[in-house]
Amino acid sequence: MSTSAASLTREVHSAQRSIDLVEMENKTLRSKLEKMEREYKELKRAYFELSIKQRSSNHMVGSQDSLTISDGIDTSEGIQDQLQEEVHNKPVQRKEEGKSFSCKCDLEGHAGAVYVARFCHKGQYIASGSLDKSVRIWTVQSDSAGRLQGEEKSILQEHNLNVSDVSWTSDDLFLVSGAYDRSVKYWDLQACKSVSSYELCGFVLCCVCHPLDCNQIWAGTSQNQACLIDKRSSTFASVLQNDGMMNGLCFTPDCNKLFSGDSKGCIKAWDLRMMNESACDSVAFHIESNKPISDLHFATLSQSQEISLLAANSYDNILRVFSRANVGSHERDQMPGSRESLRMIHSLQGHKNKNFPIRSSFFRGKLYNYANDFASTQQLASSTSRSTTLDKSLLVATGSVDKYCYVYDISNPSFGEFFQKLEGHADRVYCASFHHEKPLIVTASADSKMKIWGPRER
Repeated sequence: MSTSAASLTREVHSAQRSIDLVEMENKTLRSKLEKMEREYKELKRAYFELSIKQRSSNHMVGSQDSLTISDGIDTSEGIQDQLQEEVHNKPVQRKEEGKSFSCKCDLEGHAGAVYVARFCHKGQYIASGSLDKSVRIWTVQSDSAGRLQGEEKSILQEHNLNVSDVSWTSDDLFLVSGAYDRSVKYWDLQACKSVSSYELCGFVLCCVCHPLDCNQIWAGTSQNQACLIDKRSSTFASVLQNDGMMNGLCFTPDCNKLFSGDSKGCIKAWDLRMMNESACDSVAFHIESNKPISDLHFATLSQSQEISLLAANSYDNILRVFSRANVGSHERDQMPGSRESLRMIHSLQGHKNKNFPIRSSFFRGKLYNYANDFASTQQLASSTSRSTTLDKSLLVATGSVDKYCYVYDISNPSFGEFFQKLEGHADRVYCASFHHEKPLIVTASADSKMKIWGPRER
Protein backbone atom coordinates (compact mmCIF):
# COMPACT_ATOMS: atom_id res chain seq x y z
CA MET A 1 0.00 0.00 0.00
CA SER A 2 2.84 2.41 0.86
CA THR A 3 4.47 1.80 -2.52
CA SER A 4 1.18 2.47 -4.30
CA ALA A 5 0.61 5.65 -2.29
CA ALA A 6 4.12 6.90 -3.03
CA SER A 7 3.63 6.24 -6.74
CA LEU A 8 0.31 8.09 -6.69
CA THR A 9 1.94 11.00 -4.87
CA ARG A 10 4.67 11.23 -7.51
CA GLU A 11 2.09 11.21 -10.28
CA VAL A 12 0.13 13.97 -8.55
CA HIS A 13 3.27 16.08 -8.15
CA SER A 14 4.21 15.49 -11.78
CA ALA A 15 0.73 16.49 -12.95
CA GLN A 16 0.87 19.61 -10.77
CA ARG A 17 4.22 20.60 -12.26
CA SER A 18 2.78 20.21 -15.77
CA ILE A 19 -0.19 22.38 -14.83
CA ASP A 20 2.13 25.03 -13.37
CA LEU A 21 4.19 25.06 -16.56
CA VAL A 22 1.07 25.50 -18.69
CA GLU A 23 -0.18 28.31 -16.46
CA MET A 24 3.19 30.08 -16.61
CA GLU A 25 3.29 29.80 -20.39
CA ASN A 26 -0.30 31.02 -20.70
CA LYS A 27 0.53 33.99 -18.48
CA THR A 28 3.56 34.85 -20.63
CA LEU A 29 1.56 34.60 -23.85
CA ARG A 30 -1.27 36.70 -22.41
CA SER A 31 1.24 39.35 -21.39
CA LYS A 32 2.71 39.42 -24.91
CA LEU A 33 -0.76 39.59 -26.46
CA GLU A 34 -1.80 42.48 -24.21
CA LYS A 35 1.37 44.36 -25.13
CA MET A 36 0.71 43.80 -28.86
CA GLU A 37 -2.90 44.96 -28.46
CA ARG A 38 -1.75 48.15 -26.70
CA GLU A 39 0.78 48.83 -29.44
CA TYR A 40 -1.86 48.26 -32.11
CA LYS A 41 -4.34 50.63 -30.43
CA GLU A 42 -1.69 53.33 -30.11
CA LEU A 43 -0.68 52.88 -33.75
CA LYS A 44 -4.29 52.95 -34.92
CA ARG A 45 -4.94 56.16 -32.94
CA ALA A 46 -1.83 57.75 -34.43
CA TYR A 47 -2.96 56.71 -37.90
CA PHE A 48 -6.39 58.21 -37.31
CA GLU A 49 -5.04 61.52 -35.99
CA LEU A 50 -2.63 61.81 -38.92
CA SER A 51 -5.36 61.02 -41.44
CA ILE A 52 -7.67 63.67 -39.97
CA LYS A 53 -4.88 66.21 -40.17
CA GLN A 54 -4.17 65.30 -43.77
CA ARG A 55 -7.84 65.42 -44.76
CA SER A 56 -8.29 68.85 -43.18
CA SER A 57 -5.42 70.22 -45.27
CA ASN A 58 -6.74 68.52 -48.43
CA HIS A 59 -3.44 66.81 -49.13
CA MET A 60 -4.52 63.18 -48.92
CA VAL A 61 -2.63 61.15 -51.51
CA GLY A 62 -4.47 58.69 -53.75
CA SER A 63 -8.11 57.88 -54.48
CA GLN A 64 -10.62 57.03 -51.78
CA ASP A 65 -12.08 54.26 -53.90
CA SER A 66 -8.94 52.23 -54.46
CA LEU A 67 -7.13 49.48 -52.66
CA THR A 68 -3.41 50.16 -52.69
CA ILE A 69 -0.36 47.94 -53.03
CA SER A 70 3.18 49.26 -52.67
CA ASP A 71 6.11 47.32 -54.06
CA GLY A 72 9.43 47.09 -52.25
CA ILE A 73 10.05 48.84 -48.94
CA ASP A 74 7.23 50.93 -47.45
CA THR A 75 7.03 54.51 -48.74
CA SER A 76 5.16 57.52 -47.43
CA GLU A 77 2.59 57.04 -50.20
CA GLY A 78 1.97 53.45 -49.10
CA ILE A 79 1.49 54.60 -45.50
CA GLN A 80 -0.95 57.34 -46.55
CA ASP A 81 -2.97 54.88 -48.59
CA GLN A 82 -3.07 52.50 -45.66
CA LEU A 83 -4.25 55.32 -43.38
CA GLN A 84 -6.93 56.21 -45.86
CA GLU A 85 -8.13 52.60 -46.05
CA GLU A 86 -8.12 52.37 -42.24
CA VAL A 87 -10.29 55.50 -41.84
CA HIS A 88 -12.78 54.86 -44.65
CA ASN A 89 -12.70 51.05 -44.58
CA LYS A 90 -14.13 50.97 -48.10
CA PRO A 91 -11.75 48.99 -50.31
CA VAL A 92 -13.38 48.57 -53.71
CA GLN A 93 -13.20 45.22 -55.48
CA ARG A 94 -11.93 45.48 -59.03
CA LYS A 95 -14.07 43.67 -61.57
CA GLU A 96 -12.13 41.22 -63.74
CA GLU A 97 -14.41 39.47 -66.21
CA GLY A 98 -13.32 35.94 -67.02
CA LYS A 99 -10.73 36.02 -64.22
CA SER A 100 -12.69 36.43 -61.01
CA PHE A 101 -13.18 33.68 -58.47
CA SER A 102 -16.61 32.76 -57.12
CA CYS A 103 -17.69 30.45 -54.30
CA LYS A 104 -18.35 26.94 -55.60
CA CYS A 105 -19.32 25.16 -52.37
CA ASP A 106 -19.23 25.34 -48.57
CA LEU A 107 -17.68 22.76 -46.26
CA GLU A 108 -19.52 22.63 -42.93
CA GLY A 109 -18.98 20.30 -40.00
CA HIS A 110 -16.48 21.86 -37.61
CA ALA A 111 -17.88 23.09 -34.30
CA GLY A 112 -15.33 25.88 -33.89
CA ALA A 113 -13.04 28.22 -35.76
CA VAL A 114 -11.09 26.55 -38.57
CA TYR A 115 -7.43 27.60 -38.44
CA VAL A 116 -6.03 25.74 -41.42
CA ALA A 117 -7.17 23.95 -44.58
CA ARG A 118 -4.87 22.42 -47.21
CA PHE A 119 -5.37 20.50 -50.45
CA CYS A 120 -3.47 17.23 -50.77
CA HIS A 121 -0.88 17.10 -53.56
CA LYS A 122 -3.20 15.31 -55.98
CA GLY A 123 -6.03 17.66 -55.10
CA GLN A 124 -8.92 15.28 -54.43
CA TYR A 125 -8.87 15.78 -50.64
CA ILE A 126 -8.69 18.68 -48.19
CA ALA A 127 -7.45 18.41 -44.60
CA SER A 128 -8.55 20.94 -41.97
CA GLY A 129 -7.74 21.68 -38.33
CA SER A 130 -9.99 23.48 -35.88
CA LEU A 131 -10.61 24.95 -32.45
CA ASP A 132 -12.97 22.00 -31.89
CA LYS A 133 -9.80 19.81 -31.47
CA SER A 134 -10.54 17.76 -34.59
CA VAL A 135 -8.79 17.12 -37.88
CA ARG A 136 -11.18 16.49 -40.76
CA ILE A 137 -10.70 15.09 -44.24
CA TRP A 138 -12.95 16.24 -47.08
CA THR A 139 -13.43 14.89 -50.59
CA VAL A 140 -13.51 17.32 -53.51
CA GLN A 141 -15.10 16.25 -56.77
CA SER A 142 -17.42 17.40 -59.55
CA ASP A 143 -20.95 16.09 -60.02
CA SER A 144 -22.47 14.98 -63.34
CA ALA A 145 -23.23 18.60 -64.23
CA GLY A 146 -19.65 19.67 -63.58
CA ARG A 147 -20.46 21.47 -60.34
CA LEU A 148 -17.77 21.27 -57.66
CA GLN A 149 -18.83 19.51 -54.46
CA GLY A 150 -17.19 18.85 -51.11
CA GLU A 151 -18.13 16.21 -48.57
CA GLU A 152 -16.79 15.23 -45.16
CA LYS A 153 -14.93 11.94 -45.43
CA SER A 154 -13.53 11.33 -41.93
CA ILE A 155 -13.07 12.94 -38.51
CA LEU A 156 -9.81 12.42 -36.61
CA GLN A 157 -10.28 13.16 -32.92
CA GLU A 158 -7.31 12.53 -30.62
CA HIS A 159 -6.02 16.02 -29.86
CA ASN A 160 -6.98 17.61 -26.52
CA LEU A 161 -6.73 21.27 -27.60
CA ASN A 162 -7.17 23.27 -30.79
CA VAL A 163 -5.39 22.04 -33.92
CA SER A 164 -3.05 24.73 -35.27
CA ASP A 165 -1.65 23.18 -38.46
CA VAL A 166 -1.78 20.17 -40.80
CA SER A 167 0.63 18.91 -43.47
CA TRP A 168 0.31 16.15 -46.07
CA THR A 169 3.07 13.66 -46.78
CA SER A 170 4.25 13.75 -50.39
CA ASP A 171 2.39 10.50 -51.24
CA ASP A 172 -0.90 11.78 -49.69
CA LEU A 173 -1.24 8.55 -47.68
CA PHE A 174 -0.52 10.15 -44.31
CA LEU A 175 -1.23 13.44 -42.60
CA VAL A 176 0.59 15.26 -39.81
CA SER A 177 -1.17 17.59 -37.37
CA GLY A 178 0.10 19.89 -34.62
CA ALA A 179 -1.94 21.27 -31.74
CA TYR A 180 -1.88 23.40 -28.61
CA ASP A 181 -1.92 20.23 -26.52
CA ARG A 182 1.85 20.16 -27.29
CA SER A 183 1.56 17.14 -29.53
CA VAL A 184 2.29 16.23 -33.14
CA LYS A 185 0.32 13.29 -34.51
CA TYR A 186 1.00 11.16 -37.58
CA TRP A 187 -2.26 9.89 -39.09
CA ASP A 188 -2.88 6.82 -41.24
CA LEU A 189 -5.73 8.09 -43.41
CA GLN A 190 -6.85 4.64 -44.52
CA ALA A 191 -7.22 3.43 -40.94
CA CYS A 192 -8.43 6.88 -39.74
CA LYS A 193 -6.24 6.81 -36.65
CA SER A 194 -2.89 8.13 -35.48
CA VAL A 195 -0.03 5.66 -35.76
CA SER A 196 2.36 7.78 -33.69
CA SER A 197 2.21 10.78 -31.39
CA TYR A 198 5.01 13.01 -30.09
CA GLU A 199 5.03 15.35 -27.10
CA LEU A 200 6.91 18.64 -27.54
CA CYS A 201 7.88 21.50 -25.24
CA GLY A 202 5.37 24.26 -25.82
CA PHE A 203 2.33 24.74 -28.02
CA VAL A 204 2.79 23.44 -31.57
CA LEU A 205 2.34 26.44 -33.86
CA CYS A 206 3.22 24.88 -37.22
CA CYS A 207 4.30 21.60 -38.77
CA VAL A 208 5.60 20.54 -42.17
CA CYS A 209 6.42 17.16 -43.72
CA HIS A 210 9.72 16.68 -45.49
CA PRO A 211 8.99 16.69 -49.25
CA LEU A 212 11.46 13.88 -49.95
CA ASP A 213 11.11 11.74 -46.81
CA CYS A 214 7.62 10.92 -45.53
CA ASN A 215 9.09 9.82 -42.18
CA GLN A 216 10.48 13.23 -41.28
CA ILE A 217 8.46 16.06 -39.75
CA TRP A 218 9.48 19.51 -38.58
CA ALA A 219 7.39 21.30 -35.96
CA GLY A 220 7.69 24.84 -34.59
CA THR A 221 6.72 25.61 -30.99
CA SER A 222 5.97 28.47 -28.62
CA GLN A 223 9.15 27.53 -26.71
CA ASN A 224 11.33 28.92 -29.53
CA GLN A 225 12.17 25.52 -30.98
CA ALA A 226 11.96 23.75 -34.32
CA CYS A 227 11.96 20.01 -33.68
CA LEU A 228 12.84 17.34 -36.20
CA ILE A 229 10.71 14.22 -35.66
CA ASP A 230 11.59 10.96 -37.40
CA LYS A 231 8.74 8.46 -37.36
CA ARG A 232 11.30 5.63 -37.32
CA SER A 233 12.67 6.85 -33.98
CA SER A 234 11.14 7.29 -30.55
CA THR A 235 13.14 10.45 -29.81
CA PHE A 236 13.66 13.79 -31.55
CA ALA A 237 16.25 13.57 -34.30
CA SER A 238 17.29 17.18 -33.78
CA VAL A 239 16.21 20.48 -32.20
CA LEU A 240 16.94 23.98 -33.51
CA GLN A 241 16.91 26.59 -30.74
CA ASN A 242 15.70 30.05 -31.71
CA ASP A 243 15.23 33.31 -29.78
CA GLY A 244 11.56 33.68 -30.74
CA MET A 245 8.49 31.52 -31.17
CA MET A 246 8.59 29.49 -34.40
CA ASN A 247 5.38 30.59 -36.15
CA GLY A 248 6.13 29.33 -39.66
CA LEU A 249 8.40 26.73 -41.29
CA CYS A 250 8.99 25.81 -44.93
CA PHE A 251 11.59 23.98 -47.01
CA THR A 252 13.55 25.49 -49.85
CA PRO A 253 12.67 23.75 -53.16
CA ASP A 254 15.89 21.68 -53.03
CA CYS A 255 15.16 20.72 -49.37
CA ASN A 256 18.70 21.65 -48.29
CA LYS A 257 17.50 24.45 -46.05
CA LEU A 258 14.62 25.12 -43.68
CA PHE A 259 13.29 28.67 -43.45
CA SER A 260 11.60 29.89 -40.27
CA GLY A 261 9.48 32.95 -39.47
CA ASP A 262 9.35 33.90 -35.80
CA SER A 263 7.67 36.13 -33.25
CA LYS A 264 10.47 38.70 -33.44
CA GLY A 265 9.95 39.43 -37.12
CA CYS A 266 12.94 37.42 -38.35
CA ILE A 267 13.15 35.09 -41.34
CA LYS A 268 16.01 32.67 -40.81
CA ALA A 269 17.63 30.06 -43.00
CA TRP A 270 18.78 26.83 -41.34
CA ASP A 271 21.19 24.67 -43.33
CA LEU A 272 20.04 21.09 -42.76
CA ARG A 273 23.33 19.74 -44.12
CA MET A 274 25.09 21.27 -41.12
CA MET A 275 22.87 19.70 -38.47
CA ASN A 276 25.57 17.37 -37.16
CA GLU A 277 28.20 20.13 -37.04
CA SER A 278 26.48 23.16 -35.60
CA ALA A 279 23.12 24.86 -35.25
CA CYS A 280 23.97 27.11 -38.18
CA ASP A 281 21.49 29.82 -39.11
CA SER A 282 21.50 33.16 -40.87
CA VAL A 283 19.01 35.99 -40.67
CA ALA A 284 17.76 36.39 -44.23
CA PHE A 285 15.35 39.24 -43.42
CA HIS A 286 14.21 41.20 -40.38
CA ILE A 287 11.10 43.39 -40.08
CA GLU A 288 12.22 46.69 -38.59
CA SER A 289 9.12 47.00 -36.44
CA ASN A 290 9.79 43.52 -34.97
CA LYS A 291 6.23 42.52 -35.81
CA PRO A 292 5.81 38.71 -35.71
CA ILE A 293 5.69 36.65 -38.89
CA SER A 294 2.67 34.32 -39.02
CA ASP A 295 3.35 32.21 -42.11
CA LEU A 296 6.01 31.29 -44.70
CA HIS A 297 5.82 29.34 -47.95
CA PHE A 298 7.82 28.89 -51.15
CA ALA A 299 6.82 28.77 -54.81
CA THR A 300 9.10 27.33 -57.48
CA LEU A 301 9.08 29.08 -60.85
CA SER A 302 11.41 26.79 -62.79
CA GLN A 303 11.98 23.08 -63.21
CA SER A 304 15.62 23.55 -62.26
CA GLN A 305 14.50 25.02 -58.90
CA GLU A 306 16.85 27.96 -59.37
CA ILE A 307 13.96 30.43 -59.51
CA SER A 308 11.75 30.58 -56.43
CA LEU A 309 9.72 33.02 -54.38
CA LEU A 310 9.09 33.20 -50.65
CA ALA A 311 5.93 34.77 -49.18
CA ALA A 312 5.71 35.92 -45.56
CA ASN A 313 2.62 37.13 -43.70
CA SER A 314 3.28 39.42 -40.75
CA TYR A 315 1.41 41.22 -37.99
CA ASP A 316 2.07 44.63 -39.61
CA ASN A 317 -0.62 43.87 -42.22
CA ILE A 318 1.90 43.35 -45.04
CA LEU A 319 2.35 40.27 -47.19
CA ARG A 320 5.96 40.37 -48.39
CA VAL A 321 7.16 38.45 -51.42
CA PHE A 322 10.88 37.79 -51.77
CA SER A 323 12.99 36.41 -54.59
CA ARG A 324 15.56 33.83 -53.66
CA ALA A 325 16.83 33.14 -57.15
CA ASN A 326 19.50 34.76 -59.28
CA VAL A 327 22.72 33.92 -61.04
CA GLY A 328 24.91 31.75 -58.89
CA SER A 329 22.11 30.28 -56.76
CA HIS A 330 23.05 26.75 -57.81
CA GLU A 331 26.62 27.23 -56.63
CA ARG A 332 25.35 28.77 -53.39
CA ASP A 333 23.15 25.78 -52.59
CA GLN A 334 26.03 23.40 -53.17
CA MET A 335 27.99 25.01 -50.34
CA PRO A 336 26.89 24.00 -46.82
CA GLY A 337 26.85 26.93 -44.43
CA SER A 338 26.50 29.58 -47.16
CA ARG A 339 24.72 32.75 -46.07
CA GLU A 340 21.21 33.45 -47.33
CA SER A 341 20.05 36.74 -48.78
CA LEU A 342 16.46 37.57 -49.73
CA ARG A 343 15.40 40.47 -51.91
CA MET A 344 11.91 41.85 -51.32
CA ILE A 345 10.13 42.45 -54.62
CA HIS A 346 6.53 43.01 -53.46
CA SER A 347 4.96 44.51 -50.35
CA LEU A 348 1.26 43.70 -50.66
CA GLN A 349 -1.23 45.64 -48.55
CA GLY A 350 -4.99 45.79 -48.15
CA HIS A 351 -5.65 42.69 -46.06
CA LYS A 352 -5.32 42.72 -42.26
CA ASN A 353 -3.18 40.35 -40.20
CA LYS A 354 -3.27 42.23 -36.87
CA ASN A 355 -2.44 39.72 -34.11
CA PHE A 356 -3.78 36.57 -35.74
CA PRO A 357 -2.09 33.57 -37.41
CA ILE A 358 -3.08 34.43 -40.98
CA ARG A 359 -1.81 32.15 -43.78
CA SER A 360 -1.40 32.57 -47.53
CA SER A 361 -0.60 30.53 -50.64
CA PHE A 362 0.84 30.84 -54.19
CA PHE A 363 -0.74 29.75 -57.46
CA ARG A 364 1.29 29.41 -60.64
CA GLY A 365 -0.78 28.93 -63.80
CA LYS A 366 0.40 26.13 -66.05
CA LEU A 367 0.98 28.59 -68.90
CA TYR A 368 2.64 31.27 -66.77
CA ASN A 369 5.71 32.49 -68.66
CA TYR A 370 8.23 33.64 -66.07
CA ALA A 371 11.36 35.61 -66.93
CA ASN A 372 14.53 33.56 -67.26
CA ASP A 373 16.01 35.60 -64.43
CA PHE A 374 13.09 36.59 -62.22
CA ALA A 375 15.32 38.47 -59.81
CA SER A 376 16.57 40.91 -62.47
CA THR A 377 12.99 41.81 -63.67
CA GLN A 378 14.51 43.38 -66.77
CA GLN A 379 12.71 41.15 -69.23
CA LEU A 380 9.28 41.97 -67.84
CA ALA A 381 9.81 45.46 -66.50
CA SER A 382 8.69 47.03 -69.76
CA SER A 383 5.47 45.04 -69.84
CA THR A 384 2.66 46.31 -67.63
CA SER A 385 -0.23 44.47 -69.29
CA ARG A 386 -2.06 41.96 -67.16
CA SER A 387 -2.31 38.34 -68.13
CA THR A 388 -5.55 37.34 -69.85
CA THR A 389 -6.31 34.02 -68.17
CA LEU A 390 -5.70 32.39 -64.81
CA ASP A 391 -3.52 29.79 -66.53
CA LYS A 392 -1.10 32.57 -67.43
CA SER A 393 -1.08 34.18 -63.98
CA LEU A 394 1.05 34.05 -60.87
CA LEU A 395 -1.20 34.77 -57.87
CA VAL A 396 -0.95 34.85 -54.11
CA ALA A 397 -4.02 34.60 -51.84
CA THR A 398 -4.16 35.43 -48.15
CA GLY A 399 -6.66 35.31 -45.33
CA SER A 400 -7.61 38.48 -43.47
CA VAL A 401 -9.07 39.52 -40.12
CA ASP A 402 -11.80 41.55 -41.85
CA LYS A 403 -13.54 38.27 -42.94
CA TYR A 404 -12.34 38.39 -46.57
CA CYS A 405 -9.79 36.55 -48.67
CA TYR A 406 -7.53 38.80 -50.74
CA VAL A 407 -5.99 37.71 -54.03
CA TYR A 408 -3.05 39.57 -55.59
CA ASP A 409 -1.59 39.25 -59.08
CA ILE A 410 2.24 39.19 -59.09
CA SER A 411 2.62 37.89 -62.64
CA ASN A 412 4.91 40.79 -63.45
CA PRO A 413 7.92 40.78 -61.11
CA SER A 414 8.31 44.56 -61.35
CA PHE A 415 4.98 45.27 -59.63
CA GLY A 416 2.02 43.55 -57.94
CA GLU A 417 -1.69 44.28 -58.28
CA PHE A 418 -4.81 43.75 -56.24
CA PHE A 419 -6.79 41.07 -58.07
CA GLN A 420 -9.94 40.30 -56.09
CA LYS A 421 -11.51 40.32 -52.63
CA LEU A 422 -13.47 37.13 -51.94
CA GLU A 423 -16.55 37.85 -49.86
CA GLY A 424 -18.73 35.28 -48.13
CA HIS A 425 -17.35 34.38 -44.71
CA ALA A 426 -18.95 35.82 -41.57
CA ASP A 427 -15.75 36.08 -39.50
CA ARG A 428 -11.95 36.14 -39.75
CA VAL A 429 -10.39 34.15 -42.60
CA TYR A 430 -7.37 32.42 -41.11
CA CYS A 431 -6.09 30.53 -44.12
CA ALA A 432 -6.23 30.70 -47.91
CA SER A 433 -4.73 27.70 -49.69
CA PHE A 434 -4.51 27.08 -53.44
CA HIS A 435 -4.89 23.74 -55.20
CA HIS A 436 -1.45 22.53 -56.38
CA GLU A 437 -2.43 22.57 -60.07
CA LYS A 438 -5.88 24.09 -60.59
CA PRO A 439 -7.11 27.65 -59.90
CA LEU A 440 -9.05 26.59 -56.81
CA ILE A 441 -8.80 28.17 -53.36
CA VAL A 442 -9.99 26.75 -50.04
CA THR A 443 -10.49 29.29 -47.25
CA ALA A 444 -10.76 28.49 -43.53
CA SER A 445 -12.60 30.85 -41.19
CA ALA A 446 -13.47 31.63 -37.59
CA ASP A 447 -17.12 31.21 -38.63
CA SER A 448 -16.47 27.40 -38.46
CA LYS A 449 -16.83 27.05 -42.21
CA MET A 450 -14.62 26.51 -45.23
CA LYS A 451 -15.33 27.62 -48.77
CA ILE A 452 -13.95 26.44 -52.09
CA TRP A 453 -13.54 29.12 -54.73
CA GLY A 454 -13.04 28.60 -58.45
CA PRO A 455 -13.08 30.60 -61.70
CA ARG A 456 -16.33 32.43 -62.30
CA GLU A 457 -18.30 30.99 -65.21
CA ARG A 458 -18.52 33.28 -68.23
